[in-house]
Amino acid sequence: MATKEVNMHFSANNPDMPPFYKSIIRILSTTDHREIGLMYIAFALLNLIIAGLLALLIRLQLAGIEVTNANGYTQLFTMHGSGMIFLVILPLGVGLGNYLVPIMIGATDVYWPKFNNIGFWMLIPGSIFFWFGFSGTGWTAYPPLSVIFAPVNTEILGISLGNVGDVDLWLIGILIIGTSSIIGAVNFVLTIWKMRAPEVKYSNMNLFVWATLINSVIQIIATPILTIGLVMLLFDRNLGTMFFSGLPPGDPLLFQNVFWFYSHPAVYLMVLPAFGLISNIIPAFSRTKIFGYTSMVASMVMISFLGLVVWGHHMYTTGLNVATITTFFVLTYIIALPSGIKMFNWIFTMANGHIKFELPMMFAMLFLLSFLIGGLTGVILNVLPFQVITHDTTWVVGHFHFIVYGGTLAAIVGALYYYFPFITGRMLNSKLGWWSFWTFATGNFLTFGPMAIAGILGMNRRYFRPPEEYLELNQLATVGAGIIGIAVTIFFINFLYSWIKGPKADADPWKLAELPTAPVVADTVSAD
Repeated sequence: MATKEVNMHFSANNPDMPPFYKSIIRILSTTDHREIGLMYIAFALLNLIIAGLLALLIRLQLAGIEVTNANGYTQLFTMHGSGMIFLVILPLGVGLGNYLVPIMIGATDVYWPKFNNIGFWMLIPGSIFFWFGFSGTGWTAYPPLSVIFAPVNTEILGISLGNVGDVDLWLIGILIIGTSSIIGAVNFVLTIWKMRAPEVKYSNMNLFVWATLINSVIQIIATPILTIGLVMLLFDRNLGTMFFSGLPPGDPLLFQNVFWFYSHPAVYLMVLPAFGLISNIIPAFSRTKIFGYTSMVASMVMISFLGLVVWGHHMYTTGLNVATITTFFVLTYIIALPSGIKMFNWIFTMANGHIKFELPMMFAMLFLLSFLIGGLTGVILNVLPFQVITHDTTWVVGHFHFIVYGGTLAAIVGALYYYFPFITGRMLNSKLGWWSFWTFATGNFLTFGPMAIAGILGMNRRYFRPPEEYLELNQLATVGAGIIGIAVTIFFINFLYSWIKGPKADADPWKLAELPTAPVVADTVSAD
């Protein structure tokens, strides 16, 4: 058997060339998967600032401080929610996938490097249309409101913005972003299928690669369905068709079926990359191999398949017949089983090892706790009497944020801390890192815990001015949101400063070289 060297270099910078981000030409034309991965991450972090500021305005309004009018409030929560999903969480997963997947399978790049570049640059016009749309339909864009919504008088921070809100621009932006995601998904599937090194088999493939592959298959199946629904909605708004209008023959519930067929799997599009990242971080810092590799892969496949067939549990209160509700009820509880398997495997991995409590591991453990809380608050929503009581309350908002913020975003931040030395050749500031972790974790529970409590007490998720009995809980959540803002600020300061002036990292910055799960700078594999 001959041996060949597989390029496993993490750094995006060739030491013989200046960094790619110092050349406009290279930024525009690069096809290097590592450089494009960093561009995705930078794009997502910039949009995180915008969407995060909108969240702070929402929280100030709910704390009793008049920062906007009713029209502006609906636009703030619409743009915050949809912006975090389409322009922050999903691109962060794609960015890490671009950077890590080819390295983890021993490939030189992705299968279609030029399409990779095109897919990224589609996000720029998509995000411009998206933000200038400033829709007020809610992130779900339910008809008939989304069919008839027109620009409304908006006031934010005492400043009158005039008539704002172009749903058409917002929808076009999402369509462009969705097309970009399909291009990226096809590219990932072909890369993993066609470009693995000879010794990288499906049976020993890195779990993050598995997560990216499964994620991409869901994107390819589900995103075109959303695309069709949004195009039909645009037709209703501009061509006089009546697919979703409230008048016969239109049916607003048809849109809900189309929307949730995509949007429930979209939760897993956001969470699956986190599963893969956590499945790398926990074994590394537990100083042992992952427990139950095969069951981890099988559970991700099961979660993804079942995620495509449980959309109806979002529609229990719409008048579905008993047989349909029962089917979705049973399938929803079945989907909890593979999630439980993954939790058991992660916990057992830690129990079998000797944990090293570094920052990436702390974020991984925060992920486990938040994902557990998010899962439990979600499973109970499948109980029909409880669903009727808490539907459209802030209980659902708290549940969702425990999954996406305390879960997915915590895992991604932990991964960014983990891989930062390998990518930049520098170490992050440890003190700032710990400050960012504790503020991140404190803000997580202080913000979304009161949301869930207010919801179970009856607070509707769309209140512009919440009733007096919920004011203290909302003020507590607003304090938590402020702490999250501090956490994000520390995170940015740490990353930017350390990227430029951080101490040099050695080849094994986390002192994990003796572990089989640790990232390596170079490796050799056998070839036929």
